[in-house]
Amino acid sequence: MSVFLIPLGICQDIEKIMANFWWKTKSSNGQGIIWMSWDRMAAPKESGVYKAKYYPRTDFLNAELGNNPSFFWRSIWSAQNLVHLGARITIGTRLSTHILKQPWLPDPVNPYVSTTGPGLNE
Repeated sequence: MSVFLIPLGICQDIEKIMANFWWKTKSSNGQGIIWMSWDRMAAPKESGVYKAKYYPRTDFLNAELGNNPSFFWRSIWSAQNLVHLGARITIGTRLSTHILKQPWLPDPVNPYVSTTGPGLNE
C-alpha cells in the first residue's frame, strides 16, 4: 500500500473493516462499544498521541514507564537510556530553557556555556 496508489473506495472499505474490528462484538448485535473516536485512534504519531497518554507533563527524556504500559510504549521507553547518551536537552516551548544554567555542550568536563553577552542575560 505504501508503493501503489490504492483507490479511495478500497481505502474506505479497509477503514470500515478496521473500525468493525475495534468496536463491534458478537454479543452486541451490531452495537459496538465506542472506546474512542476513530479520528483519535487513527491520529498520526506526529500529533503527540503517546505524549498525551504516557508523559503529558514532561518530555520523553524524563518520562517514566508508568503503570500498566502497553507493549509499544514499553518498547519505545526502553530506548530512553540510549537517547540520553547522545542528547543534551529539549527546548520545547522555551519557557523553561536556561542557556547559562543547563548543560548544552558535548564537553564531559564543562558542558555549560561560559560565553556571556547581551543576548544571553537571564
